[in-house]
Amino acid sequence: MRESLAPRYLVTVIDITRRKRLEQALREARDSLEDKVVERTRELEAMQQELVQAEKLAALGRMSSAVVHELNQPLTAMRTYLAICRQQLDQPLLLGESLGQVNSLVDRMALITRQLKTFAFRKPERMEPVALGACIDQALSLFRGRLQEQGIELQVERNCDDDRVAGDSARLEQVLVNLIRNGCDAMADRGGPRILSLRLAAEGDWLQLEVGDSGGGIDPSAREKLFEPFFTTKSIGNGLGLGLSIVRSIVRDLGGEIRADNRPQGGAVFSLRLPKYVETA
Repeated sequence: MRESLAPRYLVTVIDITRRKRLEQALREARDSLEDKVVERTRELEAMQQELVQAEKLAALGRMSSAVVHELNQPLTAMRTYLAICRQQLDQPLLLGESLGQVNSLVDRMALITRQLKTFAFRKPERMEPVALGACIDQALSLFRGRLQEQGIELQVERNCDDDRVAGDSARLEQVLVNLIRNGCDAMADRGGPRILSLRLAAEGDWLQLEVGDSGGGIDPSAREKLFEPFFTTKSIGNGLGLGLSIVRSIVRDLGGEIRADNRPQGGAVFSLRLPKYVETA
């Protein structure tokens, strides 16, 4: 400031100690918070790993229990038939019948182990166009006897010109076989009309397939676990609880989705959505 010949100076002194202390405290708090976040993240990851391991052990326990019950019954029956065979060595006709029973029991055990193998099956690398309608016909042909035996009325409706999806016929047929068998099982002990319905329709770039039955429907308490491996509402000896889990796994591998609902008129319906096959140049 030059108010006169001699310069004058105005000096302002500000004590910033408190501000620096606050800045330091803020830095420490931030560093501490970051450390806590890292530590908490590690704890959550460890807890998640423990939960995953616990779920694996629980699934292994359910699987072991189911497999033991499923295999124990045919093994016990095989022991009985083999004992009978020893006593029928001089009676060829009776011996043949007993050996036939043993053979059917072996087939049943093979089916159980095949289910476990399919459960661990990986998605094939190459997808080919498959006619879903042909898969439906093939799957239904396996149930003609059972449908007649249970007095089940079959209703099939197809509302699409192009029913091709990308996949493989063997696994698509397995999906249909599991769903049809589920419907037949649901109506096994039901009175009144027994109706199994299959409806195939096109919705844009998707194919919609509904498999419905007139059984007792899905219990609300079982809905959340319906597609979990080794979960079953059937009695011991009537299933491993892998059917619907395999179905969901296959449908997901094919880029689709599946859901289960109860029908207003009674019974359950499983709805599948699969992407249509698209020609590539």
